[in-house]
Amino acid sequence: MPMPAAGTITVLTDSDACVLALVMQFSVLFLRLDIRIFSKIISMDTPPVSGFSQHTPANGHRDASNDVPHAPACSPLDPVSDGSQAAAEAAIAKARVRARVRAARTALSPKVRAERDAAVVAAVTTLVQDRGWSRVAAYVPMAREPGGSLLVPALARLTTELWLPACRPGRMLRWGRYAGPGSVCAGMWGILEPRDAPQESDFLGSLDGVFVPAIAVDDQGFRLGQGAGFYDRALAGCAAPTVAVVYASEIMPVPHEPHDVMLDIIVSDG
Repeated sequence: MPMPAAGTITVLTDSDACVLALVMQFSVLFLRLDIRIFSKIISMDTPPVSGFSQHTPANGHRDASNDVPHAPACSPLDPVSDGSQAAAEAAIAKARVRARVRAARTALSPKVRAERDAAVVAAVTTLVQDRGWSRVAAYVPMAREPGGSLLVPALARLTTELWLPACRPGRMLRWGRYAGPGSVCAGMWGILEPRDAPQESDFLGSLDGVFVPAIAVDDQGFRLGQGAGFYDRALAGCAAPTVAVVYASEIMPVPHEPHDVMLDIIVSDG
């Protein structure tokens, strides 16, 4: 499948030690503020469970890389917790990509968004059917995330088991089985999640596949998420195939750090 034109990343640097220290401190505060603000946006914009609708006919998908390894089992760090120059530069670069992608998603008209979401879910449908997957994990997309309200109902019909994440303190995820709209409710960040989530993330390795939200992903499988680190922790050492769900325009070079996990497959509307 042809690749979309790659985006560009601008990384800020400064040789002056004093200015660099200020930049590093600012980047830490910026990311934390960005996460807090975004969590408020989630609570206002997350569509109700009743917004779930039907999926559409299948489309294509592609592997991120035939040789992409799973991330090593480790405890991912806060994005800028080591205080290094490299971490500060990565934090700023990631914040710029997130801002650009969020703005592009917000700018989509309802008609275009609906068409792209239908194409994304068509690609997801093809992947699940081609691979013969029956037990998968996914998530309830937030407002403006690829797949929208079509994703969960489609996966529920395609599989015998669908597991969804629930946010827990310490930026950890636990997982519960989806059993219809009544089995989910707004969680700690306003995101729809299972009412009962008994499984820890090491359970994911027993599934056929894991669908993962992303702001952007590159053609090697490096993923850029919202910045809180939930999925870096949850997917560390995961043996199941991992799938990024994005719009085609969001497949681009992304800044990454050692704790950032690599995904195996990309599905998009492209």
